Amino acid sequence: MLLGLVGKPNVGKSTLFSALTLHDAKIADYPFTTIEPNIGVGYAVAKCVHQELGVQCGKTKNSICLAGMRLLPVRLVDIAGLVPGAHEGKGLGNKFLDDIRQADGIIQVVDASGTTDFEGRSGVSDPLDEINFVRDELAQWYLGILKRSWAKVKSNTTAELAAVFAGLGFTKHDVDQAAMKLDYEREHIKWDDGQIGKFCDELVTRRKFLIAANKADKAKPENLSRIAEEYASVSCSAEFELALRRAAKAGVISYLQWENAFAINNADDKQKSALATIAAFMKKNNGTGVQTVLNRMAFEVMDRIVVYPVQDEHKFADGEGNVLPDAYLVPNGTNLHDFAGMVHTEFKEHFGFGLDAKTKRRLGKDYILKNNDVVKIVS
Repeated sequence: MLLGLVGKPNVGKSTLFSALTLHDAKIADYPFTTIEPNIGVGYAVAKCVHQELGVQCGKTKNSICLAGMRLLPVRLVDIAGLVPGAHEGKGLGNKFLDDIRQADGIIQVVDASGTTDFEGRSGVSDPLDEINFVRDELAQWYLGILKRSWAKVKSNTTAELAAVFAGLGFTKHDVDQAAMKLDYEREHIKWDDGQIGKFCDELVTRRKFLIAANKADKAKPENLSRIAEEYASVSCSAEFELALRRAAKAGVISYLQWENAFAINNADDKQKSALATIAAFMKKNNGTGVQTVLNRMAFEVMDRIVVYPVQDEHKFADGEGNVLPDAYLVPNGTNLHDFAGMVHTEFKEHFGFGLDAKTKRRLGKDYILKNNDVVKIVS
């Protein structure tokens, strides 16, 4: 799963990216700090199943077990800021839009304080206008692609239309659903320019979006409430979260990113003053909101569940005796046969059956996995 962080310049995308990954991304108060997209790994966090099973995790491989929680890797890409007219090549234009193409889901980082203009410079803006302009840039980009391919689509079916957008991550189901929502014909297509534009607007809504209402520590409450009323969103302060993670790494505080408080270990007066400001924000907002952004994106917007494969269904271990060494984030609705292929291609090719390690019940290939399932695959 690859999640893209998008938004206009200077909204805190690189700060959020660095807070989630502790990646040394360039952070500065001017537009286009990010030229090439930064790529890193963050962690969605869920309660580890070992607590339910009454065992202790051993050496983990593809994820981390820490303080009773499972940290599940999620690939993140920090895409440079979009400006109005990006679909026409303005700013760094289509390159940025093309970087978005590869993302499975989009976290749109918004300046909830409304203190930067659409170019990312100091000014005034409405966060709702900011949200809409980014989506409009995507719709205009899709429109340009569709118009260039319209001769192949006109008078044909949504199958040809889906082929145009296949490289952008859309399926035929997405295309059909968008056309049905607008009550457009799906065979012998003869849409006019207005219909084509509305279709591209609707197609944008098929992307999996979450709004990170950043700079919440500086935002007016009404801005945050207006965003929450209109969109799936999380209020956050990437600046505060990054400060906490760096302080924890340096040993100044004890802090785990899913917790809503921290303990000071060794800080000078200046550090204590800054930490007091952060603590007051966290108490009021139930944390900095940054980990919530990634968790909500992974588990709610992307609708992922956690599944643990094992070789020994009695000890919940692999062949070397490591208890619960692996955990996978998989789409809700995944069957056991497809999951076997995620673990190893040969497991799917030579699939025999599965075992529910909790109940020891035999499972067929069509079994639909549930969150926190622990399964053995026999091949």
